[in-house]
Amino acid sequence: MATATHHTFNTTTENQQKTLAECVREAMDRYFAQLNGEPPPNLYKTAQKEVEAPLLESVMIYTKGNQSKAARILGLSRGTLRTKLRKYFDKRKPGKGSADDTKTTIETASPDFSTTTAEGQDKTMAACVREAMDRYFALLDGEPPFNLHNMLQEEIEAPLLESVMIYAKGNQSKAARILGLSRGTLRTKLRKYFDNRKPGKAGSN
Repeated sequence: MATATHHTFNTTTENQQKTLAECVREAMDRYFAQLNGEPPPNLYKTAQKEVEAPLLESVMIYTKGNQSKAARILGLSRGTLRTKLRKYFDKRKPGKGSADDTKTTIETASPDFSTTTAEGQDKTMAACVREAMDRYFALLDGEPPFNLHNMLQEEIEAPLLESVMIYAKGNQSKAARILGLSRGTLRTKLRKYFDNRKPGKAGSN
């Protein structure tokens, strides 16, 4: 059985590498620090959508618009990929033509998940994902792994859960409501990433 290799997706700020997970954590911390009132429900799905569009766009650019190849890299069926592309890009086909022409800002009704660069400029979570994926493909030696969609979702899941648990001060019921997950699903995910440590409790960084 082949051994799975963990890939770290990095972005760069002022010549310093930062993992995508760190970028997501900063964006979520900033979001909660600036929050006025209660966060919207279903934050888990909202954050996933925030990173999914730039991931799909980067993979489609890498494959030059080849949906069959993109679907294999992402670990999705062609039908699922087509559905997602229509959802985010309507009739535009990312990956066709110039890469610069395809990289447009994707307008959504998402909350403002952004981090701040060393230059004091806001950077959205989507921009972090796009930079990380561009860097990943630029440095790639050989073919990418065939499950990139799940790999990226897992990369952002732990910092998202940790930030919400810290905001909820360790209250799993409150965190589950914010995330739009059942308590059982949240507990399973917390065990997966944090083992016996309980993020959000006193003494948990």
